Amino acid sequence: MSFKKASLVLLLGSISCITHADTVLGVYAGAQGWDMGTSGGFADQETLTDFSFSSETNGAFYVALEHPVPFLPNIKLVNSTLDTAGSTVNDTSFTFDGELFVANNRISNTVDLTTTDYILYYEIFDNDLISIDLGINGKYV
Repeated sequence: MSFKKASLVLLLGSISCITHADTVLGVYAGAQGWDMGTSGGFADQETLTDFSFSSETNGAFYVALEHPVPFLPNIKLVNSTLDTAGSTVNDTSFTFDGELFVANNRISNTVDLTTTDYILYYEIFDNDLISIDLGINGKYV
């Protein structure tokens, strides 16, 4: 066998190895966290009352299932927590949205924006450098 034929056979053999599927079934999971600071208040036309919000550490986690079944989408679930609480003592009396807030009274506020994403998707293209997915996302807040 000449050198040119041996090189061609070696090249074709390496190309066929590259085209094999990466995984048959994949389960992926992950998590992240962040330290969140919130600021804000509420007011009528003249008086602004600032809340003293606590610094919170919030997070998110996900789990995904990928499979080789044609026409059946892969699924990914993502849960994100975004919550905080604050309070203040107002200096003066004022009316906000028809409600009277008396001076030297403690006012509290709690915010909870926990969400869950339900994602159905197809892997259009996937290799070591680039991954392209196409799907639909539903969000429960």
